[in-house]
Amino acid sequence: MEDGARCEAMIRVATKYGASQNVRYTGVDQFDARVEGQKKLQLIDMHRRLKSTQAKIQLVPGDLQSAISRIANSHVRTDMIIISSGYDQAALDATWFYFPRMLHSGSLVLIQPGAGQPFQSMTRLEVEKLAEHKSPKRSLAA
Repeated sequence: MEDGARCEAMIRVATKYGASQNVRYTGVDQFDARVEGQKKLQLIDMHRRLKSTQAKIQLVPGDLQSAISRIANSHVRTDMIIISSGYDQAALDATWFYFPRMLHSGSLVLIQPGAGQPFQSMTRLEVEKLAEHKSPKRSLAA
């Protein structure tokens, strides 16, 4: 979520073109537990900042993999998923499995491959292929 400026701007654009009570934003970040070298971002401060947009805000602390696995079933029919640079590739690979259940036919998935690089869009089919190849391995019972 970096410092929250982009999140706030996206929410304001969304509310400009729709009723603010219909805009929902979920942000996943380490927040207070960010690693050394990352700018600290307190959960309570981010919540206060984004609450001023009048959108429904849900902030989910934790690493990408554990957070997405916890919220995937409650975020079906998500319109947009944005994955900013700075993610752990192994965690993202383990997370693709959950994304298809969150999408609908018109969902937009954007991913930023590296800091300062432009976002790239992904189709639902591309996400489903990644999910298929990156799905958790299950052992068969004898």
